[in-house]
Amino acid sequence: MTTGDTSEVQVETRTMSSGPTDAQLRVATALGVEVAQDSGIVAAARIRDAVAEVIGERHGPRPATLRQIEFGRSLDLDVRYDSVRVASARIEEELQKRNFQALAGLALKPGDRVLKREVFEHDGKRHESVREFVVSSIQSNCRVFFKGGNGLGAWPTELERLTDHRSSKPRGRSAKTPLGKTGNRDADDK
Repeated sequence: MTTGDTSEVQVETRTMSSGPTDAQLRVATALGVEVAQDSGIVAAARIRDAVAEVIGERHGPRPATLRQIEFGRSLDLDVRYDSVRVASARIEEELQKRNFQALAGLALKPGDRVLKREVFEHDGKRHESVREFVVSSIQSNCRVFFKGGNGLGAWPTELERLTDHRSSKPRGRSAKTPLGKTGNRDADDK
């Protein structure tokens, strides 16, 4: 589902951040699982943990992985005592919240020009690729797609909106290319 502007996305933001549904509360109560203070996505993870073995899931509840704990810490989340599913849900929720906030701040619509910055390491050196794009559409999950990108897109937290006077580079090409490439093999071959 794509949208022309951020209004539909704002509706999804409210839905996502709301508490558990009535059905989730009924099921959780029957299972003896506390979800009243959780969002819908975290409540779903807790319920799934509770029924995993009964419904034939490959894994029952297990502790969050070291990778989840480290990534959670980078987002200012403490997931050390969560299960893999709950940690994943909390991380997803935080990333979505940040993307919704970034999208609201950018107030993007199709036709807007944006910069996408990517920092990467090559041969032990840090490089930055900066590319300009024109917004084609915005999905309800906040994913922003670009014109002529053959599915190329980005999350709002990776973007900076351009005003007309700031743009001087061709659309879809690197503004700064440390390795002489755009980072997109298809674009480099053209």
